[in-house]
Amino acid sequence: MTIREFHAYAKERLSCIYTGEEIRALAERLLEHCCSLPKYALYTEPNRELPSSANGKISPLKWVEELAQGRPLQYLLGYEHFCGHKINVNSNVLIPRPETEELVQLILERHTTGKLTIADICTGSGCIAWALAAALPPDAAIEGYDISAGALEVAIGQASNFPAVKKAPQFYRIDILREALPERPYNIIVSNPPYVLQSERAQMRRNVCSEEPDIALFVPDEEPLLFYSAIARQAAFRLASGGSLYFEINERFGQQVCRMLEEEGFSKIELHKDLFGKERFTSAQLR
Repeated sequence: MTIREFHAYAKERLSCIYTGEEIRALAERLLEHCCSLPKYALYTEPNRELPSSANGKISPLKWVEELAQGRPLQYLLGYEHFCGHKINVNSNVLIPRPETEELVQLILERHTTGKLTIADICTGSGCIAWALAAALPPDAAIEGYDISAGALEVAIGQASNFPAVKKAPQFYRIDILREALPERPYNIIVSNPPYVLQSERAQMRRNVCSEEPDIALFVPDEEPLLFYSAIARQAAFRLASGGSLYFEINERFGQQVCRMLEEEGFSKIELHKDLFGKERFTSAQLR
């Protein structure tokens, strides 16, 4: 089978789930991972024969079939790239998104010096916590919290991808809706909590809603700010004076989140758009 034929096969099998551009990107990654071919071979060597042996790796055709069944490529690979780092993932955690990289960048643009204590709530894979640990001075103390033991296992295991981080984040199990954060002052609290409404499930691709963990995705339609309100109430007592609170949000509820933050006593409340022009983040400061 040539590279051109492989790409045609991938388009035939995956067009019911992915766009043409997405299928090209998937084909590039499969050629690289399964066949040790450069991504650009898809365009520069379309008539090249795929190697008959994958040197013990899974055949790219088999992975196309897995993708056609709705399995995310990142779960097949076991990782995703985030803020320039390799982040291990499995079905216990959400796959890190580019939008969340923007949240990390927003924090790093505003906090570059000083001894920082940071809490990352609903940490999942730990991608936010580890990316901050890699970019901030080594005296930054970063903690990650999640209700899922499986997610925390993944987050702790990221250490092998960050050998240069001198002070690794510490991870703890907590139900943020029912339990309190430790009684210590934080300079930053950040969270990318569940924010997809149950009613939005029908609009989602099956490779997301049937594969990624519900517990990290969905909130009841009648309580769209469930996690934001709970975290903001705790942040009002746990942030140091002048401390900052950062959220990734559902684009439908930006104004509601801002009003809630004002009611909880926060100031300097800002709504930030992502690269797609959607209201995706809020930042606020404790008065």
